[in-house]
Amino acid sequence: MDNKIEKAKELFASGYNCAQAVFAAYAEEYGFSKEQALKVSSALGGGIGCMRETCGAFGGLALLVGLENGATEGKDNESKQKTYRIVQELAAKFKAEHKSLICAELKCLRENNSGITKPATCPLLVESAARIWEEYKSTLK
Repeated sequence: MDNKIEKAKELFASGYNCAQAVFAAYAEEYGFSKEQALKVSSALGGGIGCMRETCGAFGGLALLVGLENGATEGKDNESKQKTYRIVQELAAKFKAEHKSLICAELKCLRENNSGITKPATCPLLVESAARIWEEYKSTLK
């Protein structure tokens, strides 16, 4: 399947968590098998370990940023800073659309000051994270 956004949505619909759906849709492009991608991203679902903290769909997106830009040498501060900057930029886009990065707030499971009036659904968040990744990747060409 060429359309990775649809692939991410299908992975989520077939029972994988939000982080797995986003990460596994793209990870083969970076040399990960589907099984490896699913294992690596499995703990990020449900707002990291189902603690309802940072959205798993965004967590999967952040893992992709690391695959594309991450440092492989401990002293490579330039790559680290670039990776952090990109994650922050993509987080701002995600937050502009959804008002939060926090799973519990996105799903209206706790009171918050984010201005969210109705809960976001995980399929919508998976689609959004995959689309943001597609938009970012298009700037690399």
